Amino acid sequence: MHNLDRTTVKRRSKSTHLSIRRGCVQLQNEFYAITATCNNLVSASLEGCSLSRPTVHRLITNNNHLIHLNISSLEAITNVTCKHIAESCHQLTTLDVSFCSNMDAKGIRKIVESCTSLTDLRAAQCLGIDDESTLESIFKSNTLETLLLGECDTLTDESIRILVEGIEADIDPLTDRTTAPARKLKHLNLSKCRALTDVALKHLAHNVPNLEGLDLSYVSEITDEGLSDLLPTIPKLSHLDLEECSNVTNDLLVELSKAPCAKSLRHLQLSFCESISDEGMIPIIKNCTALRNLELDNTRITDAFLTEASTAVRGRVSSNSTSRKPRVGLRLVCFDCVNVNWTGIQTVLSANSTHTTDLKIGKTSRNSTNLAPCREVIHLKCYYGWQQTADQHLKLVLRGDMASAKWLEDRWADHMTSNEDTTQSSRRRRRRAREAAMLDFDDNNDGRRRRRTGGCSIM
Repeated sequence: MHNLDRTTVKRRSKSTHLSIRRGCVQLQNEFYAITATCNNLVSASLEGCSLSRPTVHRLITNNNHLIHLNISSLEAITNVTCKHIAESCHQLTTLDVSFCSNMDAKGIRKIVESCTSLTDLRAAQCLGIDDESTLESIFKSNTLETLLLGECDTLTDESIRILVEGIEADIDPLTDRTTAPARKLKHLNLSKCRALTDVALKHLAHNVPNLEGLDLSYVSEITDEGLSDLLPTIPKLSHLDLEECSNVTNDLLVELSKAPCAKSLRHLQLSFCESISDEGMIPIIKNCTALRNLELDNTRITDAFLTEASTAVRGRVSSNSTSRKPRVGLRLVCFDCVNVNWTGIQTVLSANSTHTTDLKIGKTSRNSTNLAPCREVIHLKCYYGWQQTADQHLKLVLRGDMASAKWLEDRWADHMTSNEDTTQSSRRRRRRAREAAMLDFDDNNDGRRRRRTGGCSIM
């Protein structure tokens, strides 16, 4: 098949992968031929394309070996489409029907009941996802490892209970927990499901022991209480997103730093959690040694936390690297943090550019040389006025040019100190001018001020 703009189709008669990108309007006439020719597809991505309903249905019914199917954001998708998928694609393992506004949860139920190998289901903004029959079907199948239900406004605490315990759950009288088998879920996205509360998290506790990724961003009703019940039961957690969960406090972070998942945590998103400060973050940076991405914009952290982060990351080494140059070990986002000053940023830059070479890698062979382990540094995202300097400094550090990095760091510190002195002097001058102006005026009885004319004052 000839090459087509913004389209990937491999081999005319034996094509196994089809990817048509959003906005591919020039293929409207050719797509009938494509769907008629391609009948050996195992992967198809039609995300956001303006395709007719018969065209999509033809593609699905002609390819009963589909394993991966992405039809998100297609207006042509309805529950009838889901019926065709359920009848034709029994080998399906990955399905994305997010933002398909003309279908609902009943279509999902047909697919889950027929596609018994389905492990990855993405259904953001799915209408009627609180349907008990659909949730019960997902519970009974228990094959899903990835379930993305972001922005499903109808999802409730009771929906989560049915999802992990079933409609009529059997409860063990000794443990007061369900006797249903644990879910196989590894990744669960409940972002912007605003009806959820701590009760939903308590239902998840002990029922998702393999969970590695949990997204609860913008679920404003959850608090420390619900998360405290859940975190000790998910020891494999590596990604936790709590953006704009304004009720989360430092107490939860202290518990998280002691939880079984502390050593496996790699990504932590706490932006706009305005109660978070050094009290909770310092234990996290000390104990979560695998942390690779930390987002803290619009929180109350200070320069003291940046100092602790610099110390913690500077102590990390990668002995399996063949390069002696540093590498990024932590991406730290701290812009719009009002308590972070340029001196804290300088602390991070200074720690990055101080590259010690006295660490050695254990025992070496007779013919090998002693190399310093690859030390890790911080990739900092900070106030936009300082970001250019921080980025340039990091480039020099990763290149191994520590002398130039140190020179840039010192020049920037001199510049910031000079500006700070100038600003303080300007403020003092303005204050003195205001005080002098006040001395030139006196109050009249009518509340107005008049300029002094000098002369003697009779006591």
